Amino acid sequence: MHPHAEGFRLAGGPDGVLLLHAWTASPAQMRPLGLALQQAGFTVACPRLAGHGTRVGDLVGVTWRDWVRDAATAAQELRDEGYRLHLAGLSMGAVLSLLLAAVFDAASVTAVNAPMVVWDRLAPLAWLARRSRRVRPDAGPPVTLPPDMEVYRQDYRGTPEGSAAELLDLIRVTRTALPRVTCPALIVQSLLDETVRPESAGIVRAGIGSSDVQVLRLDHSAHLAVLGRDLEILTGEIVRHLRRAIRLMSTSVPDPYHPTTER
Repeated sequence: MHPHAEGFRLAGGPDGVLLLHAWTASPAQMRPLGLALQQAGFTVACPRLAGHGTRVGDLVGVTWRDWVRDAATAAQELRDEGYRLHLAGLSMGAVLSLLLAAVFDAASVTAVNAPMVVWDRLAPLAWLARRSRRVRPDAGPPVTLPPDMEVYRQDYRGTPEGSAAELLDLIRVTRTALPRVTCPALIVQSLLDETVRPESAGIVRAGIGSSDVQVLRLDHSAHLAVLGRDLEILTGEIVRHLRRAIRLMSTSVPDPYHPTTER
């Protein structure tokens, strides 16, 4: 295991941000964002989800409930330690963040490139391969990252066919839970995303129960937005979103108007 692929904890202030990584990836990809959030005054936790960060074969037999369990355990730990809980994730981590926001009393949720609809036309057939142990080699375009971000990728370079069905199950369950997400939400979509179709942000926006929703579109980012050219913009918007959510929780008078904004 690469050292960056292990889960991490960064000490900060009384607000705790739970960062959740993508499918077939590892906490490494969330580390630059985590460091920026710590610098902004937040405590950050990022667990390594079951089957990730080691070798691709370790995903065989892992279910979506295992990922939910790991994420929920980390969220509860922050709550038990007295931190105000904020949820944020990339791709599968975004889906998990939305699902946890439906059951935890979270202060906010941030979903970056949540895969409601994907470009892979074979994805709907993943259920047929649920029991497969085969790993399909990556067939998409190569991922290009800034040179200083390459070390933070640390993901699997293949797709476990059986695990893909578990991811689809997680997405399905989360879509049914969206109306129960009532905390302030920031929905982020990369317009150059090679994995997630851009209409995914609209699907989340239409289904979510919160009346306080912001939609951020990143013009120069692919799927790995947390390591891409728009990272500074993304980080700044997340910090503003978190601080605004804190202000809302700190006042006993609710805002009279929560517009949906797009940037």
